Amino acid sequence: MSLGFDPSTKRYKQHLESVPGTKKDTEKRLSELLHQLDTGSFMEPGKTTVADFLQRWLSDYVKPNLSPRTFEGYEYIIRYHVIPSLMLKNGVHPKIVQERLGHSTIAITLDTYSHVSPGLQQAAAQKFDDLLKLGHNVEAVGIH
Repeated sequence: MSLGFDPSTKRYKQHLESVPGTKKDTEKRLSELLHQLDTGSFMEPGKTTVADFLQRWLSDYVKPNLSPRTFEGYEYIIRYHVIPSLMLKNGVHPKIVQERLGHSTIAITLDTYSHVSPGLQQAAAQKFDDLLKLGHNVEAVGIH
């Protein structure tokens, strides 16, 4: 299947794939791949991150096919909601997310994305309980 012309290499890119089964199975898979190409959702197998995929989807599919206003809306949602939520969900420290988003305080980031990590309060309470069980002096760990 042709993936189009690559101006950097001055060659046509191709995707080759073996499909087990009958000719009908192969035709069905080809139809699926062509649909993915048409809708901008085709991804060559590799180590593409969700953020990279979304950025490529915006530039390769949304921008040329939808209105500028729709593109701006999708870009805003991805940049300020989807990617920060994924970062926090995957353990990136809230301070890093705050800096990436340009929030003036970490409180803004935590207030905005607290729904992403509902287990933070429970984890903090568990650590506090663990400290008490171990016989640590609460004042020694900076809790007054």
